[in-house]
Amino acid sequence: MGGPLPQIPQNVMAIGGTSGMIRGRPLHQRVWNGLWPLERRCAREFYSFGMETLLKLDLNGSRMFFDAFFDLDPYYWQGFLSSRLSLGELLLLSFSLFCNASNPIKV
Repeated sequence: MGGPLPQIPQNVMAIGGTSGMIRGRPLHQRVWNGLWPLERRCAREFYSFGMETLLKLDLNGSRMFFDAFFDLDPYYWQGFLSSRLSLGELLLLSFSLFCNASNPIKV
């Protein structure tokens, strides 16, 4: 989960005479987009949102949440825990979880 992602653009150390420029596009942007494509950034935001939500639950709320979470199809909760789900699958997981969760958790 770690801390926040760096903000782009940000200060980077230029290396060599070209100062990190490749075909008119800064190297750090190419590397950033290669490491963090839009879908991965959205998925990371989803995971961060989920963690923030879990931290707000009391003990009973946490128990109800995890009961509903592990009642889902194992494909979804195993995929979630292993970070293998696509963004679309994460949305299906959240919709399924919302539908299966008890009312106190939905608030």
